Amino acid sequence: MSAEGFTRREVLFVLGAVASPQARAAAGLLPGAHIDHVAIAVGDLDKTMAFYRRLFGTDVLKNVRTSRRYLHLGKRYLGIEPAATGTPARIDHIGIGIRNFDQSGTKDMLEKAGFQVREGAGDYVKDPDGTPLQIWTEESWKLNQASPEVSPPQDALFHPRGIYQVSIRVTNLSASIPFYSKLFGDVAPFSKQIGQAVFALDQSRIVLDQTAADRPASIHSFSVVVDSFDAAAVAKVLSQLGARAELSQDGSQISFSDPDGIRLSVVVAGKK
Repeated sequence: MSAEGFTRREVLFVLGAVASPQARAAAGLLPGAHIDHVAIAVGDLDKTMAFYRRLFGTDVLKNVRTSRRYLHLGKRYLGIEPAATGTPARIDHIGIGIRNFDQSGTKDMLEKAGFQVREGAGDYVKDPDGTPLQIWTEESWKLNQASPEVSPPQDALFHPRGIYQVSIRVTNLSASIPFYSKLFGDVAPFSKQIGQAVFALDQSRIVLDQTAADRPASIHSFSVVVDSFDAAAVAKVLSQLGARAELSQDGSQISFSDPDGIRLSVVVAGKK
């Protein structure tokens, strides 16, 4: 199974549709944590926003002080801003949502567990490769200093339920697993591929992949979960947008890149 290849059972497992409580991984410091948002830095903001609006709809907020946008993905969202001069387009960080988040209490807990914490909009920690994670409240969409951005109505290609997965490339899997295990609990029971570890969060998951020696650590890709999609119609529209789509054999997953080459996929939740 690749980082972007999900079995139907795995999707249902993460979404809470299968598996007994005994089969789930032991909890870490952040029980009930989920992927609240993914933040990307892009080259051409207008072009990227047009792409994502066509995919996921026009429910967008604009930051009141910057050009950053927030695009709703069901209960989660995608943060989009221009990359700083001289820096590449990329997935910049992921936001971890916590129920009943208490910033000072969480910071104290994390520091006692050996994490270095930077305060901001939430608590920020970095994994052994320097990949940033923002730990904040759940549904932080409501706390962003932003206002609705009006755009012409259009039919969305997908109707997202939320963010299903983030894939992170690490340079030393053995060193990264303890870091993520402290936060999110034991590696999930379906982590069987050599060079990969999966952490099941609440209705989402984080996948660590051992990167090749010639590739740096990075947040490699993200996945959005939907109820269904028309594979033929989706492939046609993505082609018109200049994105080459890769459809899974069973038709439940489609993977492609955005205008900046950022990898994402859409996966159908499916039925038990």
